Amino acid sequence: MGKGRIWFLALAVAAACVAMPRADAALPTPSWWNGTCDANHWNKAAASQGWKGAGAHALGASFRGVAVCGPGPTQGGAPDVQWTKPGWGEFEWECVELTMRFMSLAYGVSAYNANGNNVVRNYSTADGGNLVKINNGTRGKYPKPGDVISFDNTSDPAGHAGVVAASNVDTSGNGSIKMLTQNDTSDGWRTLNVHSWRVAPFGSFVPYGWLHHPSGTGGGTNHPPFGTAKAKALPGHGVEVRGWTIDRDTPTTATRVIVAISGRKPAPFTIKLRAVADDARPNVARKYPWAGPNHGFDLKTTLKRGQRVQIIVRAVDTSTGKRTTIKTLVLRVP
Repeated sequence: MGKGRIWFLALAVAAACVAMPRADAALPTPSWWNGTCDANHWNKAAASQGWKGAGAHALGASFRGVAVCGPGPTQGGAPDVQWTKPGWGEFEWECVELTMRFMSLAYGVSAYNANGNNVVRNYSTADGGNLVKINNGTRGKYPKPGDVISFDNTSDPAGHAGVVAASNVDTSGNGSIKMLTQNDTSDGWRTLNVHSWRVAPFGSFVPYGWLHHPSGTGGGTNHPPFGTAKAKALPGHGVEVRGWTIDRDTPTTATRVIVAISGRKPAPFTIKLRAVADDARPNVARKYPWAGPNHGFDLKTTLKRGQRVQIIVRAVDTSTGKRTTIKTLVLRVP
């Protein structure tokens, strides 16, 4: 799953390909790519090695616009194709390529010698990015979006590595993380449980630690969700609240929504409606293509009698759980 590779003899221009840490939601497309998932380069090189299968393509999983690509060697036996980025070379589409690509774009880290199991061990601050190493099982610590995690495997010495895209861990250190994983699953996602601050293994792959940027999610500050909503009255004292929301730090992950409807008849009341904003919204996808189409919600309820109500729509940050008000509305319900 996790082979890194060789030094590419183009040192004179290596510095030009090192990006500084970015706080933007979507990171830039790699400057060394030729086509989506470097398909124009990968397809030709793979064909020259006798590959007759699918061409390079995004598998579906992405975080901050960094996509998991394939096919990989474990996905039908696709060949390793070295990227064209100057400096230390990586094989497309091994797991190490994904982690090195992400760290380059998010933190300005230069690729270094490592298989998947050594992405965390072999990192040095001399590689850039000012990342810190955190051991699995450290009390009060769990992988957060933008962290890079490594796995040992006694039966597969190359190990594995991935990029954390979402975390849901409580104050006791229990929950789960979701990571981008290349040359592994069919869609590029893998969810792992966390118990007592320790990330669980999958199969024979055992996580031992991760790299974290101390400034926050993905190398920049955490961004609150954004979006909008509108409301309309329905027959029979009904209320419909419809809208969409996106969390910039995990743009392809559906965001939870809480809608509070408050009125005074027959007595003061508040109705709370909850949903996961995963309905298709093609118009939103056209405006924010890096987030994908499934960020809509549509909630309905019925009041006991007609009246004027206040509606507050809040989105829940996928990283921190903090609620952000995305719309406040006033509606007269007949």
